[in-house]
Amino acid sequence: TKHDQDDQGGNEPDASKIVFKCITSGIYYIYIRDFWPDDTGEYSISVRVSGGETPLDAYEPDDVYKEAQLLEDDRAQMHTISPDDTHDWFYVDARAGREYAIVTTDARGEPCAYTHTYLYGTDGNSLIDDEPGTNQLLWQCTESGTYYVEIVGDGVTNDYYFILLAKNPDKAADKSGRTSAGGCFIRSLSN
Repeated sequence: TKHDQDDQGGNEPDASKIVFKCITSGIYYIYIRDFWPDDTGEYSISVRVSGGETPLDAYEPDDVYKEAQLLEDDRAQMHTISPDDTHDWFYVDARAGREYAIVTTDARGEPCAYTHTYLYGTDGNSLIDDEPGTNQLLWQCTESGTYYVEIVGDGVTNDYYFILLAKNPDKAADKSGRTSAGGCFIRSLSN
């Protein structure tokens, strides 16, 4: 049964947007087609939930460092952040001599403005680094071990974000001119 449709209601040129209040829980389907049948190209889609309870991502619980989830090399993970869930913890099995980049982006792959990244030592308490005002933390590991990463939300935003650990990011630059870690992020989404 058709519920709603749109072809120009988004905030950007040619962007679509549908807003609806879910009355009955269940599975809903979205059908996307090009307005002009002969056109080809790329698009992105995102779903935002407002009001009610924030959906948990597949990695919860991860609100304290003892519940940290593995952050694998070069594999983007999708997480939620909300006023009710402002902290996500990860652990990284790092090797001495390697350079790592920890990158967060929003659902469109743009730099994530509503998260802050902290890197802690093997005890989960000793702050090694943080990068205020940026979505990318670069780190040269000097001693092999398990390190902890904390992502803290702004306390207001209710949205998804992606996180990626890129190892040796300087060797992973792509042709588009993006930062090397950003290139790793884009490639991991397309795999």
